[in-house]
Amino acid sequence: MKLSYSIPENKKEISVVKFLEIEKIYNDAQDNETEVNEKKIVSVCLDIPYHYVDKLPFEEYQLAVNSISKALSSESTFYQRFEYKGIEFGFIPDLEKITAGEFAALEGFFKDPSKNALSILSLLYKPIKEEKEYSNWWSKEKVKKYTVETYDENVDVSFYKDVPYEIYEGAIVFFYNLGKHLLVATQRCMNQVEAKMTKQEHLEKSGDGIKHLTHTLNQQMSQLKMFTKNLQVQYYLD
Repeated sequence: MKLSYSIPENKKEISVVKFLEIEKIYNDAQDNETEVNEKKIVSVCLDIPYHYVDKLPFEEYQLAVNSISKALSSESTFYQRFEYKGIEFGFIPDLEKITAGEFAALEGFFKDPSKNALSILSLLYKPIKEEKEYSNWWSKEKVKKYTVETYDENVDVSFYKDVPYEIYEGAIVFFYNLGKHLLVATQRCMNQVEAKMTKQEHLEKSGDGIKHLTHTLNQQMSQLKMFTKNLQVQYYLD
């Protein structure tokens, strides 16, 4: 049997599902206090049967191990939009207008990010429905704005399984940083507002929700840093 495979050089060349498999290999090794099974990781990344890994030329095997190691520690990039299976997807265009249902769903998903990675993707990125181009009166630069389809909680999230992991991780880091800023802004608002107790209680409840979501995001970030020693975010806009 002639093996056909490609060696990933960054997280954009590793799908979400494959990265979750790698994460499980690391977690199993940690739980069992054993060495990470390097051959399993090569099998997953090259998409070849495990028993064929030993048939790889040693030089090719070492090349794969080194390349995969670099890919797993490569920088993450935030993508505001991307094309996948012929469909243009866009990140939530206005997070201030996120619905209560979407916020509650995200809060639930982040309790177990690895299990719900595809669900998180389907909520943060949706098919672009309409796009318009605007011109600023003070410059000639044109700005593109888009709207996305309504969130569908019944969507088949397995559709997203081959999305590059870099897109998922970049979105998580971006959302995590945004959550921290939102928490600070909410706390500042709570300190400044002099209002009736009912209004103050409402603000405190909002703050508690953001605190909880930020906490769960912080746990996810700790997991991500196990694989990315020097994680940095770069912003990529079409």
